[in-house]
Amino acid sequence: MNHVYKVCTPLVALALFAMACGTSTPATAPTQAAAAAPTVAAAAPTVAAGAATGASTAVAAAGTAAPTVAAAAAGAGGATLNIYLYQKPKNWNPLAPPNGPDTQVETMIYDTLLMVNDTYAYEPRLAQTWTASPDAKTFTFNLRPGLKWSDGEPFSSKDVLFTYKMLANPASGSAYATKFDHVMGIADYRSGATQDVAGFRTPDDNTFVVELDQANAAFISSISWPFFGVLPEHILGSADVKTFSDNPFFLNPTVGMGPFSFVQYQTDQFVELKKNPNYRAPVGIDHVFLKPVSSDVATAQLEKGEMQLVQISPTDLDRLKADPGVKIDSKPGPGIILMAAAVDQPLLQDKRVRQAMLYAIDRANIVSQVLAGQASITNTHVMGPPDAIPSDLNQYEYNPDKARQLLQNAGWDPSRVVKIQWIPGIRDRDATVQIVQAQLQAVGMQIELNPLEAGPLVDNMKNRTFDLSLYGGGLYTIDGDSTSVPNECSQAYPAGGNNAHYCNPDVDAAFAAGRATTDPAARNQAYQKVARITNDEVPYIWLYVPAAVWAYSDKLQNFKAHGELTYGFWNSAEWTLAQ
Repeated sequence: MNHVYKVCTPLVALALFAMACGTSTPATAPTQAAAAAPTVAAAAPTVAAGAATGASTAVAAAGTAAPTVAAAAAGAGGATLNIYLYQKPKNWNPLAPPNGPDTQVETMIYDTLLMVNDTYAYEPRLAQTWTASPDAKTFTFNLRPGLKWSDGEPFSSKDVLFTYKMLANPASGSAYATKFDHVMGIADYRSGATQDVAGFRTPDDNTFVVELDQANAAFISSISWPFFGVLPEHILGSADVKTFSDNPFFLNPTVGMGPFSFVQYQTDQFVELKKNPNYRAPVGIDHVFLKPVSSDVATAQLEKGEMQLVQISPTDLDRLKADPGVKIDSKPGPGIILMAAAVDQPLLQDKRVRQAMLYAIDRANIVSQVLAGQASITNTHVMGPPDAIPSDLNQYEYNPDKARQLLQNAGWDPSRVVKIQWIPGIRDRDATVQIVQAQLQAVGMQIELNPLEAGPLVDNMKNRTFDLSLYGGGLYTIDGDSTSVPNECSQAYPAGGNNAHYCNPDVDAAFAAGRATTDPAARNQAYQKVARITNDEVPYIWLYVPAAVWAYSDKLQNFKAHGELTYGFWNSAEWTLAQ
């Protein structure tokens, strides 16, 4: 019989104490979540590049001074919430490679078919139920009836069809096209032989069907990310697919299905949102301002009452616990703070060099000292379900002598310089990268730190002009297949979240085997193989799995902490603010 998923169907328990969509606490880190972050991207997918991009669009009229946050809030009226945005955003294009701050905003202005909630269970969003066929080839989504876009236009399955055709078409700039490689008729659509995708169907206004040409037991997991926001066909339907990613709408996305509507972005100052009167449920906050500041500034503003929601560094826990007006909540995360190694470039191609790095870094001490114990360590991306994690993985415990020996065996030239790029401003990452530099140099590697804005960092990823890139993200605890994003050949950035450009046919075959069966034992066996191979080849330097630690004003009600940074505002429609 078919499997029908309703409301909050619990998935699997967290595999490790902490994983975090990688988040990265703004002074910490996971993440999904990217976060990851993620991250990044990456995550997140991992949260690619671990963070947001830096550029932005100012909306103030030419020749007019941009309003301050205070001035904008004063004119907003009603309940106004100020939130910490952990890095500067770029734009709000759900098809683009995931960037943490962009995704945070997108979860409030767009909506998805389904999502992963704070208990790591699938939650209905635009789809109120969904059904998987026994052979895991056909997926039917039953949409909520009678919904409207924020501009009052009716929402229907045609909007979902439009969005998924764009997601599946690499010509649109979609970072997720490969996820749809096995949709029926996708090749003819991409070649231009047909205008429609045979495997995407809309039997009526409230039903969307996806049919695959082979089984994919992980399909629901693969589309449950917050950056799969559905787009308005009545706004974007006539856009040229070849320039879709550059459409001006993504700089000013005022029409959406989320609980809030986009108002403006004042460059480097704030993103302003307002309540969506057409949202499917009452929204308790009238205006929201998301402010990209450093984590230290955000914590100080929380203490002064100038900000009401912040993800904090664990090192600030005791300080903020003493404040009677502040509440603290934390969640184990589902993603990883890591360094992607450019394994497609000569410098770090030898796995012994990458293994040496893991041995050289005292990750347990970083968890203890930098994260106040609010994190754990992983030695592979595979973090769930528990039976997918082998018990015999190399733990890469701190061993500088072993690191030196591996470097010697690899013929490492100590005069070579290895650059670590990252986006500064998140306290745990800033502290970690300094420790990493010192400990790698102690075993004979010359390390240069390369702090960058998001734009140049992303350019380095695209151009393959980096050695190590530090970021966070991912939602890796729900389904082992989610780790295909950072590890499968076809996901090499910017096509996907494989920022290392790691490629191993045996790993790809294991992922394919995991998707091809609905038998849990067989799937777990496939992901154990992925875990063992990547544990040995170390395409990423896994640093820690942070918990997300949230601090918020006691006036903010109904906030439910999520372990993945980019999912942090997942239930923002339910929030209220006491006056």
